[in-house]
Amino acid sequence: MDSSKFENRNKKFKSSFDIEDIRKRRGEGLIELRKKKRDDHISKKRALISESGKLAQEAIVLTNETVVFKYEWVDSDLIAAEPRLISPEIAPESRLVILLEIILGIEDWTILFKSIQTLRKILSDETPPPLLMITKSGVSRKLIDLISYDLIDLQIECAWCLLNIASGSGEIIEMIAADGVIEALIGLMGNSNYDLADLCIWTLGNIAGDSVRSRDKIIEAGGINKLLEIIKNREGIEIQHLSTLVWTISNLCRGKPSPSHDLMTKVIKIIPDLFATNNEDILSDSCWILSYMSDGYTEHIEELISLNLLPALVELLSNPIVKIQIPALRTLGNILTGNDQQTEKVILLGLIDKIAPLLTSKKRSLRKEALWAISNVMAGTDEQINMVLSHPCMKLVVAAVMDPDIEIKKEALWAISNASHAKNVALIFKVVELGAMTALCEILDMQEAKILLIALEALNNILRAGKDMINFNKCGGVNEIALKFDEMDGVLKLENLQTHPNVKIYQKVVAIMDEHYGLEEIDENTNSEQAPIMFSIA
Repeated sequence: MDSSKFENRNKKFKSSFDIEDIRKRRGEGLIELRKKKRDDHISKKRALISESGKLAQEAIVLTNETVVFKYEWVDSDLIAAEPRLISPEIAPESRLVILLEIILGIEDWTILFKSIQTLRKILSDETPPPLLMITKSGVSRKLIDLISYDLIDLQIECAWCLLNIASGSGEIIEMIAADGVIEALIGLMGNSNYDLADLCIWTLGNIAGDSVRSRDKIIEAGGINKLLEIIKNREGIEIQHLSTLVWTISNLCRGKPSPSHDLMTKVIKIIPDLFATNNEDILSDSCWILSYMSDGYTEHIEELISLNLLPALVELLSNPIVKIQIPALRTLGNILTGNDQQTEKVILLGLIDKIAPLLTSKKRSLRKEALWAISNVMAGTDEQINMVLSHPCMKLVVAAVMDPDIEIKKEALWAISNASHAKNVALIFKVVELGAMTALCEILDMQEAKILLIALEALNNILRAGKDMINFNKCGGVNEIALKFDEMDGVLKLENLQTHPNVKIYQKVVAIMDEHYGLEEIDENTNSEQAPIMFSIA
């Protein structure tokens, strides 16, 4: 987290504490956006660079790409036209160079088709193919030209090749985009042949998922509008084709800044019908669309609520399929970062009851998302905080502070830290009764600066609650919470943290000790002008 964001979170507690401030998304607490994988069809993205005009064989030498070229991939007609393709005396790289030269120069349509078919097999192999070599050869431009020819078998082979090429790096994407691949693919999205249309849409999804810049090129070319039109007129469409359409739209909604409000409004209106399909891939990607839309956009949250999508989202938390649960929970977590009224609408649908079982999930990602959502509720009103503190799941939240996974620990700490900002002192005492102070005290033995700073903020608020209770009762006396913390060796741990290398931790520790215990300066007769002044309890 950068210093400005942290300092904003680490402000001194006041009775007029700004709830909206602690509701803001945390820089280091943001949960990573997933990258959609199509495990059954395509390898992961591959790192490439390219430059047109050089011989393909030179590219192999320059980039150390590996070429796999199996004899059985070559059709008999192609062997008859060019026997060198299966010559054992020629290296695989050289055979690929020959194949690329055939594709670029052959006029015989039969041989051209067989050559591209062989190229598709090379590109579809489990071993990462030499995308750089192929792209630099100029073959990708030829494939883009040929995909628009009214020869369906040839078009499908070209589409498969482009799909795999579009799994390459940003530089590869930039190259094929400059050659007009986006416009060519959009022109074929509504093709009557579902196989061809599906491949074109899928390829656009790969391109959109590469970067915001690539995504915006597709949007500017009318990609989302065309996809929405196809979905609206989808009568008789195969469910797998619809799934590809929705996945591609989800990639077109990803990234910051988001597409225009008007465009996102059009997209969100198709979600209710998509939820009705009950297909796990469509449900998952529909939820991801909603998560991107609701991430920091209150107006989109209101649109989501107006379409009555909240009950379905909450219910999806009970779905046994993790890839549906996670984006549904992410969307709900985003809504919980909205205003108090939006948060309340989610809670009243039984959200806490639905989240509770996820806190014991074997899936780390689910536990993390669940804790993050709870921490957002804890950033709400005192009534909302009390609903969580009164739920049995709160014991699991406190226990998660001691989880060995640093990210799980951090989310649990945020939940407790947010709860410690409650205006009602009784709620903070409730946090203590649940064992939070014991867990926070244990955290002080750690050296991780970010974790310590969150814990210190929460401890300071809890200690202040003890002092505020004395002032409220106007009876004087001892701060019982401060005394209990001392009995837990908490003060000793604070003293030890004065030597922590992070200056912010030192400053926070000194402020806590000064406010709640009183300090006396110790002269350590150090020669270092940079050394911090050490304090002990007076």
